[in-house]
Amino acid sequence: MSESLRSQLLKAGLGKAPEPKAPKPQTKPKSQAKDQGKPPPKPKARRKSALSQTLREQAKLIIEQRRLPRGQGTCAYHFLDGKKVRKLYVTEAQRDGLAAGAMVLVRHGAGFEVIEEKVAEKIRELDDRLVLPKPQAPGEDDPAYADHPIPDDLDW
Repeated sequence: MSESLRSQLLKAGLGKAPEPKAPKPQTKPKSQAKDQGKPPPKPKARRKSALSQTLREQAKLIIEQRRLPRGQGTCAYHFLDGKKVRKLYVTEAQRDGLAAGAMVLVRHGAGFEVIEEKVAEKIRELDDRLVLPKPQAPGEDDPAYADHPIPDDLDW
């Protein structure tokens, strides 16, 4: 009875015997692997090309020159930035312009700035990631709800 429980179970046919492990093939040292005719790795390409960098700088310069002063904005304007809801304090005239589509929000540094729509078109040409999309107008219907109109006789 000096056999282990595992060996007793294996003899009874209640399990599989462990398979012997195959020896690992020996690998060559890294210094030898480099010398076997492989070309040396190429240096990583720069992510930003010179052209895209200058366009981005031009867009930032335009934003700095043409942004509308918010001053001591008292009205909170809520907007979507990707999947996040953000809040920016603007004047009442700017809030109305943003809601109407005459003004647009753009990314500038770590924050956001308000500019006019015609200036935003020039910035879109340079770098479209800086300009936030306009909010959907209240008159536009969402295509997901086109098959489910609101009944006329609905009372709240």
